[in-house]
Amino acid sequence: SMYVFNLPIVSRAYNTAIVDLEERKFDIDYIQYENTDEYITNYTIKLPEGKRFTEVPEAKKLNFKDHSFDLNFENTSDNELRVSLIIKPGKGTVLASEYPAFKEYVKSVLETGEVLIGYK
Repeated sequence: SMYVFNLPIVSRAYNTAIVDLEERKFDIDYIQYENTDEYITNYTIKLPEGKRFTEVPEAKKLNFKDHSFDLNFENTSDNELRVSLIIKPGKGTVLASEYPAFKEYVKSVLETGEVLIGYK
C-alpha cells in the first residue's frame, strides 16, 4: 500500500495575517514585517531500502514584484529525494492597488506547503 506525508516546511516567510483583509486602503511597507533577506531550506529524504517514491510534486516557482518562492524536487535514487526551497521576501512597498495580486501570491505560497509526497 502507499503512504503519504507532507513536506515539513520549517521556514515560514509568510502567514495569513498579512492577507486577511478583503481589500486594503493603505500600502504595506513590507520591510516592517520582514527582517530576513532569504530563507534557504534543503532536505534529503531517505526511505528504507526496498521502498521508493511514487508521488513527487512538481517544482514550483512563484513571484510577486521583488518577492520570490522556488521549490524544487530531485529524485537522486528510488529511495532518496532532495528538496530545495528558497524564499526571498521582498523589502519594497506593496501598494494598496497591488494587494489582490500580493494576496494571491501569499496564498499560493502557503498552499504549496501542503503538498504531499507518496511512497511504497
